[in-house]
Amino acid sequence: MRSATVRGIPNLPDGQYGFLELYCDEPECDCRRVIIQVISPTSGSKICATIHYGWESLEFYETWFRDNEYGREYTGATLDPFNPQTENSDALLRLFIQVLQDKAYQVFVEVGPGQKTSTIQQDSRAAPADLTIVNTQG
Repeated sequence: MRSATVRGIPNLPDGQYGFLELYCDEPECDCRRVIIQVISPTSGSKICATIHYGWESLEFYETWFRDNEYGREYTGATLDPFNPQTENSDALLRLFIQVLQDKAYQVFVEVGPGQKTSTIQQDSRAAPADLTIVNTQG
């Protein structure tokens, strides 16, 4: 899990947010995506946002789902329409996309536990450091 401490981000209360990675555990599945649940110490057990992240190409997901519409919905980072969202979800999606700019975290998420496409050994998968993000423009 990666976390980010934010201050001064529009439409997002200051504080710490954790990005909990949830991967498919079906042995025959090769969906190459992850669900990210965004949590915060101040929200108790409430999930602040639920994000899909599919790192493969649009063509991969169109083929995988055998459906062009699903392919578009699963490519990149999007809010999950079937899981909990809050009034801060859009801002948390933008924060997640910003956090993904860190190549170490992007590799961490995309490799995932037991990902079939990984060329990185599982024991070398170290969690990246936490981030502090401060809006200096406002």
